[in-house]
Amino acid sequence: MRALRSSTIVLGLLVAGVASSNWGAKLQLGGAVFESSCGGGTHATVKFVAGGVDEMRGLSSVRLVLHGVPFTCANVPLSEPCATTDTDYPRLWTCAWTSTDGTTSTSEPLYAGRKADTFDGETSGIGVYVDCPPPGETFVMAHKVPGADGSDVSRIPLQLSLRHHGAGVPTNILFEDGSAAQAITFLDSDPPSPPSPPLPSAPPPPPAPQVFE
Repeated sequence: MRALRSSTIVLGLLVAGVASSNWGAKLQLGGAVFESSCGGGTHATVKFVAGGVDEMRGLSSVRLVLHGVPFTCANVPLSEPCATTDTDYPRLWTCAWTSTDGTTSTSEPLYAGRKADTFDGETSGIGVYVDCPPPGETFVMAHKVPGADGSDVSRIPLQLSLRHHGAGVPTNILFEDGSAAQAITFLDSDPPSPPSPPLPSAPPPPPAPQVFE
């Protein structure tokens, strides 16, 4: 499949709130020790889509930056969202792409990742995110909208939602504005038409007739 291209994508620095611990999970980075909490009534939300754009091209993934999600799964119940690099922990996140006709393409189970936020060479916080892979080629091709006025750029308008499966059934992680999904439009340029094959050369003229006297 041709790569879906994006005009302006800048992956933002990932910063999520870090609360004081009420159960003692800690992460040490260099000389800094960070504590994470799963208590206090904080609800997980999608803080923003990295880059802050709604028309995308050429992305291997779309990054959703989270808020209210612990950056470690240590001592966190399986039913609650968290981030981990432990491959023994189950993958409990999925991304769902929904088209305008209601058809949905759901990703394979994913981990939530984490990334340090640094300032002046020092780690000042830990961010949590989920990288959502784009939908497959068959799904994209089935929902392309041709470009207007003869444009060779097709549009694939979709809605992206994030789900956590720790409770046995999918739980939608809402965006901070309260919506269940974010509009994402992929752009795809159709390849130029191949050049027409050259016309065959005209056959050579027949030889002049011979005259015998």
